[in-house]
Amino acid sequence: MREIRSLCDALLETHVQEDQCTNFLLWLLRKLPVKCLRDVCRDSGLLLDDVSNEYQFNAQWALENSRPDARIQIARNKFLFVETKRFPNALNRAQFENHITGGAKEVGESNCWFLFISGDSQAPPDLFQLRSLHADRIGFISWKGLLALFDSLKKQLEKPYSIILDEFLIFARYHRLGKLTDMNTEETKAFLAAYPTVNRYQEAAKEKFSKMLGTITNRVIVDCEEIVTACNAEEQTDLPCLYRSLNVKGWHTPILSAFIFLNILTKEIGVIGIGYQDTNQKKDFLPLWNGQFKQTFRNNPALHAFTWIDKGNDENDADYFKLVAGTSGKLFDPAALDDFKDYFYWGYCYPLEIDMLDEPMFARIASDAKEFLASFTSTKVKRG
Repeated sequence: MREIRSLCDALLETHVQEDQCTNFLLWLLRKLPVKCLRDVCRDSGLLLDDVSNEYQFNAQWALENSRPDARIQIARNKFLFVETKRFPNALNRAQFENHITGGAKEVGESNCWFLFISGDSQAPPDLFQLRSLHADRIGFISWKGLLALFDSLKKQLEKPYSIILDEFLIFARYHRLGKLTDMNTEETKAFLAAYPTVNRYQEAAKEKFSKMLGTITNRVIVDCEEIVTACNAEEQTDLPCLYRSLNVKGWHTPILSAFIFLNILTKEIGVIGIGYQDTNQKKDFLPLWNGQFKQTFRNNPALHAFTWIDKGNDENDADYFKLVAGTSGKLFDPAALDDFKDYFYWGYCYPLEIDMLDEPMFARIASDAKEFLASFTSTKVKRG
């Protein structure tokens, strides 16, 4: 029944992952403005008119016949009992009923509410039945829904609240909260039917796409007539997103300047220049973009802006370059958009259509790459 006052209380006092997740959540809700706790209650279906985070936040609260993961005192005489499960289909109905009975016996039926947080995409059937018996005293929110709410709040709140929200989101990604996929019977059958083929051809597909990417890269280097050279500093050889890097004379980062990628997950091939990949590059690049490049970008609606997604940061669960929709043909400052907080790239993108990946397509990509790189070099480069 420890009270969670610090991150030490939240994380170091237990090595059980599920408890760490719950405890960090308690610490977070205690530190954030009370609006955040109210929003969690609202999105869970708990319509409470008086919610405070000035009272106690206790982990592993012992009731008569059960031990909820948390008890939050939300007002002088009001209490929210919380049960969390990292996985879907993990609700123990008897356990939750004991929470309800024990909570009512401890603080009075009219003074307690109950919240279930899990990897389920929607309230489990047993919880739905319990809600029908106890009206508006039982709430549900998925980890995915909770993280989406926190991501939205992060964009609204100033520092330091946005920082601690970001830390929780990083922690949640590490523990794969909200990323656990519940397969139904038909999806399981489809997976089992496809797996032998995927397993058999995985390495062959990797080799095929790697050779294809190498062909495109070499064609770009040749067509750009020595302004572009291969860069061995960064490359990725594993599916789903393969990429090779290039050095470009006259680019604002002449060493490691651009990427050519092939992504079988999004079915895209891209030729993109590096805007920035760290804080120092961002500081140097933004004046160049806003002063020279963004007008050229807007004038060519075939160009798109991209960011980098680390594995675990979105539903695709992969490392890849992500096209940010709605950027083509637009005038914008990357610093003003959360998508480009850490990474910014721009360039051309093509559909990955196997029947079209032949010499005419390679020639088009190389020609576009030559025009693109020439349009955005910051200095005039003399050919050798």
